[in-house]
Amino acid sequence: MADFTVTSCTVSRSVMTPEDTVDITLTAKNNFGSKLTKFGLNLCFTNADRGLSGSGYWVPVVQAETSISWANGASKTATWSITPDTIMSQPLYASLYASLKTRLSSVRTLPFRLEIVGTASDGSFASTVYTVTGLTYIDKYYNPQITLDAWRYPNDEATALAATMKVELADGNNASNFTATMYYARDAKATTSSSVLSMNVSRDVLFGVGYSANTSVLPGTYANGSVYSFLLVVTDGIETASATCVVDRAFANLHLSGQSTGGVAIGKFSAATYGNPLFECEFPAVFGGGINKGAVEIVNITTINSNFKVYRTGEYPRIIRFGNVVFLEGCLSPSKSLTMSSTSNQYTMITIPAGYRPSREMIFVCHGSTLCLWLLRINTSGECIFERYRKGDAYATPASGNWLPFSAVWILPE
Repeated sequence: MADFTVTSCTVSRSVMTPEDTVDITLTAKNNFGSKLTKFGLNLCFTNADRGLSGSGYWVPVVQAETSISWANGASKTATWSITPDTIMSQPLYASLYASLKTRLSSVRTLPFRLEIVGTASDGSFASTVYTVTGLTYIDKYYNPQITLDAWRYPNDEATALAATMKVELADGNNASNFTATMYYARDAKATTSSSVLSMNVSRDVLFGVGYSANTSVLPGTYANGSVYSFLLVVTDGIETASATCVVDRAFANLHLSGQSTGGVAIGKFSAATYGNPLFECEFPAVFGGGINKGAVEIVNITTINSNFKVYRTGEYPRIIRFGNVVFLEGCLSPSKSLTMSSTSNQYTMITIPAGYRPSREMIFVCHGSTLCLWLLRINTSGECIFERYRKGDAYATPASGNWLPFSAVWILPE
């Protein structure tokens, strides 16, 4: 059985350099068989056994042991604060530590192990080697700094990109252990779960002078109707840095689609397709001079059903059309008394010409003589039907010469 059984070991940081301080809190059980009067800690880099032979670099961090009363079979907890440069620069360890730092600078990291030591009252020595987890020992921080920017090239409407990117490391560091990965997303935020873009870059250039306004480092086609997000992640497994940039949707002040049947768009790219011409505007529009959708059309309806006549000679009903808005106005009179005793008594007055007729049946309430009301029904065949002539809650008989004015308005489908 080992002289000590480690039941827990925690460290205050996950990465440390020779200049950093780390607190190591250790709980161990005394299995030595004797009461211990001193308790200490030594530190070893690499997995070699204790000693200086071969590749082993054993450095005693705590030379003097702490006085303690530690019974056999009992557990103790202790905390050591370790700053390698401060402790190991003592003359006793100077040459060993210099050799360690030289080795460390070439391999970047070294395994980190502890030797727990104790001394019994009779002078006998107890020790157990324990591998510390959760702590990486490195020569120094590289502190990667990333510059990243991208934009549409050669203009704001383009589907190709240009980019500026550079990774800088702390002085004296090299990029041999670093990887650079570019993630990208369309119309979403790029994360490390997004698609990976194969960049046209050289490690030496990216981590050296960098790329400035380069038109080939981000290959591919980027739809001008979408936003693209980029995330560049640089890591050596110990230190990680990232930078992001966004390429906005392409902007077009005026776009002509090029379709043979036409397509014009303002503030966007035309969605017109062959056989489907479109005029589109992305923004709210202000027309100070109004909108002229074409000339006003006026059509007189001179054909009157025999049951009716114009109220005033020469004043025929008429259609007025402006764009897709149609207005009907007129005033007729019965040419004779008409039976009006139920909803089935209906009389066609006029028929609206094709091209002006509503796409669905329209109903309007109109005035008549002596406080009478009546219903004007206009169907999709253009028939204007007179019905339900009444005064108060009773049907009335429209007589020759009664006044029947009417007006209606509707919108024709596009």
